[in-house]
Amino acid sequence: MGLYKLRTDFGHHFKWLLILIAFGFLVGGLYVFTGLRGGGPSAPGGQGAPSDELATVGGMPVSRGEFEAAWTRQVEALRDSGMRSTLQFARKRAELFQSLIGDRVMLGVAKELGVEVSNADVQRKLDELVTIQLRDNRRAVLGQLSPERERTDPRYDAEYKDELAKNDLSLGIIEDRVRAFVSEAKIQGELAQDGVRRKITERVGAVTPQDVTNSFNIYAVRQIAIGKNSMPPDQLRTRVDKIVAEARAGKDFAALGKQYSQDGGRGGVQPIAFGQVSPEIWDQVSKLKAGQVGDPMDTDQAVYIVKVEGVTAKLPAKFDQKAQNERRQMIQGIRAWQEGMKVQQQVRKKLAVNVTDPECLGYWQLAQIGGAAGNPAEMKRQLGLARAAFEKAIAQDANNAFATAMLAVVLADMGDAKQATRQLYYLLEGPSSRGEGADLRIMLGDLLLQSKRKDEAVKQYAKASEAAGMDPAPHQQLVAKFEQVGRPDLAAKEQQWLADYETKRKLIEAQRAKSGAPTTPAP
Repeated sequence: MGLYKLRTDFGHHFKWLLILIAFGFLVGGLYVFTGLRGGGPSAPGGQGAPSDELATVGGMPVSRGEFEAAWTRQVEALRDSGMRSTLQFARKRAELFQSLIGDRVMLGVAKELGVEVSNADVQRKLDELVTIQLRDNRRAVLGQLSPERERTDPRYDAEYKDELAKNDLSLGIIEDRVRAFVSEAKIQGELAQDGVRRKITERVGAVTPQDVTNSFNIYAVRQIAIGKNSMPPDQLRTRVDKIVAEARAGKDFAALGKQYSQDGGRGGVQPIAFGQVSPEIWDQVSKLKAGQVGDPMDTDQAVYIVKVEGVTAKLPAKFDQKAQNERRQMIQGIRAWQEGMKVQQQVRKKLAVNVTDPECLGYWQLAQIGGAAGNPAEMKRQLGLARAAFEKAIAQDANNAFATAMLAVVLADMGDAKQATRQLYYLLEGPSSRGEGADLRIMLGDLLLQSKRKDEAVKQYAKASEAAGMDPAPHQQLVAKFEQVGRPDLAAKEQQWLADYETKRKLIEAQRAKSGAPTTPAP
């Protein structure tokens, strides 16, 4: 339970940057999407047509129309990138649903901070995005244009209108189709993000020169950590106050640590530097001088009391203005992230999330498992809730391939190999099978192998090889799988495929390098 247990993964910064919406379209075949197997909007099943409302967040609805329109926009891009797996598509649907929930949370954060997004703001941004897409379409129709022509509004371009008419299209049709695929709710959320970013920046204030200098210090600290679940809250607060009072009165902090601390360090000295501990701890420690005891720090797991024993300045050899500005920006970003997370957590506690669509409820329950890490009973409960949700989604629509794929994964995670195998067979081999993907085939093969059905497992691994196409990752997995089942001949075929692939990849890269085109990294 030491300070280092509170290290922060700064790779997952709070999302304050405005994300521009992008649309791709082709003249003549605008928004004519091919159907994904099992991937269209859910058809009504045996339990009646699904509601148009998937969920509410603090009373703000997430509609089926918004979700499926956003999904339709994603599907073609995902397929163009080579995605074929039903399971991978299902996970992308889960990510999309979580993002829509996040948009509503962002609106809640904006309201908390006094940020207002008017309908006029949304319409202005919508018009800006439509104009951008019309310019892209005009360029596709007419070719490269002069800078002056590019700046003109396509809606007043006679040549563009005439060229569209030759293909039985009109500017009105193009613009209506663009607007139909733009989510006003998404624009509202993104404008709210922009306003929230400004408010958060105002809240954290300026980074001082002293803050920059202190960020290069190494602090030798002792800590006392007391677990929040180790005693009743009132007793915990009394003990913490007693320790702080004794430490500040001059009692040996190391002795107090040995007596009270519940972490492995037991009051021993440990050095900390900027970026090694959570922002909350660094903010307090960096303001203390040698010999000072900080105020108690309340975290999710424990209460920490810290004493700084010594401070060592470690300024870089080149501490010029550029280095100072870079460090100032880093500190500003971390503080903004910290403050943003604090506000978001406050708002989340106030916003009740009610998910009514069973498929999306399954995604939502799985997302909650991350908060149950270290609690096996709670993780098992969340898996059970996800299982029930996906089973209900399938009862409503037996052809819901996404829910079926996710249910198979949940069942496997719960240790129900028999039911997981049944779901995968229905999805991949049933009379109206709608699933595909090398990953699902490998999963089914693994489950069959666990059940001592080796011959069937080999067949699924072989089908996985066919389904993998030009993706080397499944072929690499299959080398080990075939060796495991005693089929070195099939393992050798996979190895040969990988060798041929690598040869072709290097040849293509060499040709690209020769032509001056950018090369792509090896998988």
